[in-house]
Amino acid sequence: MDFLLLILFVGIVLFFLCRFLIVMVNLKQGILLPTTVEEIAVIRKYPQKIVNLPTYSENKVGIIVYILVLLYMVSMLV
Repeated sequence: MDFLLLILFVGIVLFFLCRFLIVMVNLKQGILLPTTVEEIAVIRKYPQKIVNLPTYSENKVGIIVYILVLLYMVSMLV
């Protein structure tokens, strides 16, 4: 039973690690849409809220928190 839980835990950690690496690779790629200022002005979440371009510096806090959570989960495994 313990071995099954260990395999399940390792599988979950590997899944989230792979998803994190995919997101990091996608951040390095160029943007597809929007490419011009006019396209940015058209895309909105709400009628009053303008969408900003995704950048690494704006997502830095989320990336750091995600890494810390993954490290905590791995430390619980050891």
